[in-house]
Amino acid sequence: MHPKERGGKLLDALLAGKDEDARQLLNVRSLRDIDFTVENRGDNPLHLAARRGKLELVKLMEAVGEDLQRTNMHGNTAMHYAARGGYLDLVRYLKHRKCALNPLNQLEGDAPLHKAILSQTMDVIETLVDLGMDPNVKNKLTGDTPLHTALATGAQEAMEGLLIKGANTAATNNEKKRPEDVAKNSSIRENLRMYATLLIAMSAGYIQAKGMKISRRQVEKAMKIERVGVIITKFDIPGEFPTGFYCRREKAENSSMSLPQHAEETVLSDVFHIRVFEVNKDCPAVIHLPLYKAPSEKEQMVLRFINCKDEDRSVEACVTENKVHYCPLEVVLVPETNCVCVVFLRPRREENRVCADEGTSITSDMEQQFRLDVTAGTFEEDTVLSLQVYETHDEGGEESVEELEPGGDQPGGSGGKAPDKPASRGQMKSGKSDSRTSKTKAVRPPPVVQNPNLLTDVYQINVQGKQPKKGVHVQIPMCAGMRPDDEIAVVCADEGLLEASDEALEVLPLKPRVVDCNIIFEVTHFSIYVATWKKKVGTSEERQQLQRQISSAREKRRPAAFFTVIRKDDTDPAGRRHILVVECVQASRSDERRARWLERDYDEQNPPETGAIMMTPGDTFFVDVIGNSSLEDKSDSTGRRLQFSQCRSSFQAFRIILHDGIYDADQAFGHVVISQKTDEGLEEAARLRVRLTPPPPPPKTPTSAIQDFSRKQADHRPPRSVSDTILGFLRLTPRSSTPAASK
Repeated sequence: MHPKERGGKLLDALLAGKDEDARQLLNVRSLRDIDFTVENRGDNPLHLAARRGKLELVKLMEAVGEDLQRTNMHGNTAMHYAARGGYLDLVRYLKHRKCALNPLNQLEGDAPLHKAILSQTMDVIETLVDLGMDPNVKNKLTGDTPLHTALATGAQEAMEGLLIKGANTAATNNEKKRPEDVAKNSSIRENLRMYATLLIAMSAGYIQAKGMKISRRQVEKAMKIERVGVIITKFDIPGEFPTGFYCRREKAENSSMSLPQHAEETVLSDVFHIRVFEVNKDCPAVIHLPLYKAPSEKEQMVLRFINCKDEDRSVEACVTENKVHYCPLEVVLVPETNCVCVVFLRPRREENRVCADEGTSITSDMEQQFRLDVTAGTFEEDTVLSLQVYETHDEGGEESVEELEPGGDQPGGSGGKAPDKPASRGQMKSGKSDSRTSKTKAVRPPPVVQNPNLLTDVYQINVQGKQPKKGVHVQIPMCAGMRPDDEIAVVCADEGLLEASDEALEVLPLKPRVVDCNIIFEVTHFSIYVATWKKKVGTSEERQQLQRQISSAREKRRPAAFFTVIRKDDTDPAGRRHILVVECVQASRSDERRARWLERDYDEQNPPETGAIMMTPGDTFFVDVIGNSSLEDKSDSTGRRLQFSQCRSSFQAFRIILHDGIYDADQAFGHVVISQKTDEGLEEAARLRVRLTPPPPPPKTPTSAIQDFSRKQADHRPPRSVSDTILGFLRLTPRSSTPAASK
């Protein structure tokens, strides 16, 4: 067969997808037996094989002498098509055969990575960069980098993959435009800015994302998605082709979405953006979202959806795997539509209906030793009693989930099995069966006294309708370490007056009974109750202090602190830029957290922290830098925020610049001003001084000995009069050299 004819038949076999015919046609001895220059719309056999990711056929072509770097009429190589199709095995083979990883084609000027941006998921983009493709390679004609291409086309996932792998956000094209200047829409532009600033925190920061292809076989068992830490336990996707799955995980204070504010609720998880793509049907799924900690028996999870059609819902129980706690998310994922959700935590409310003409004993799943004895006729009509319990003791700080921090691993254990499911919690119970049931309950040890004034948790009992006509006996457990002969008093507080009045407390007149470390007392109306030492409520000032501590317990207010650490940015040639980290953390964990930053070559400041400040979870703060240094990006002072949480620390990393002309170490400083937003504007909450490292002073300009002598002579010359100056000028004026002047 003539080489040109064989080449044409090979082209036809590749176009028709007849791989076996192509293999037989390639069973030749040398390049002389087959013509690889025949084309179809500019592509020769090598490019057609690369378009379809046919590694075996490419190897056969190379075996007979084909040039693996051959270009087609558009200047594209096999590497361009392998990258565009996401054929990583082919890319690896071409790299192994010394093919260029960043060739620029002739017609469009693109490198292979530019092509991949248009069609590939994050994991492919990141792998291509890992294999050696340059994330900052420039288009030969326009100067666009792959990041320009991602922003211009709205390729969110590709943008994130490039940023994670070090793409330069400040690179300009031939028109002097940066990637954000060519963004397709404002949303992706803002996401770029968010990523670019947060990646200061040593490549991990507060945002993580993962985009990948998932097959039905992969999700037949529980599948852990690394980096974002979610576990997929159910995913109804088509079995024919892999389905695209994308998940982005953001800290609440760095979220690109505005989170809702709800009374008595705090954030318990990061914000998750979940999407499916390249699929033609809705996909029901069960996805487990990692939590900061497990809720206690007195707390309840609420799954809230942001800008989604899904309705918010309460979740009764978390699940656990490898000491990491998860909230199960049951959702129907709509193709190309973001599902954005976050888990909140609120006090659990148990309710129980009470019949007016029947007596009952009410217990609680939140607190096994709680008991409410209601006799028949206590209420005029049927009513509903509700209970909320606010813990007054320290929960022991943050729990098992590791934070998303610079260089840190992501939370979650290994995949391969579904998380263990605990039983869900019930409601308040009443009736004869409760006393029998309570005997089988596992009794937890009472909490240790942490607050110097509060000897029990705070119990809020509310009634729908009228208050009782006669007394009701209440039993609540004491903290550990209390003795029956201690002088104990029970105080009550009106919920509506607790914040509005300095005299909202009432001390019950009768001394409570103590039975088996439980306090029993009688109430004639339902309100907020807590026990204290009798000596602590003797004066008005002591009652006001107790009232503030009850409010703190209900609001989960805790002592917290700010600290700063700093290091010089070695990438700045001028030597003026520094990286500043400001962190908000529970005061008891400040030393531990600072030590972790010092291990990463950050320098501790003096003073190292602000000291304890009482904060409520969700309190939000903003950072600015004044003095002889300032924030490199002024928008960071209002666009970036810290947020106090009981469950984890909150930090932000900033680039700060030492002002020009400062070379003295004593002058190289700044003041970190931490402010909180109020109705009147920003109000300063704390201030810390930071010391920077100044650059070396510039060298003095060298001068010659003659210049030094002349300068000294001029310094000692007496001042000249105006007439002397004019005469001197006339004497120094050169004579004209024109013919007329010479005559």
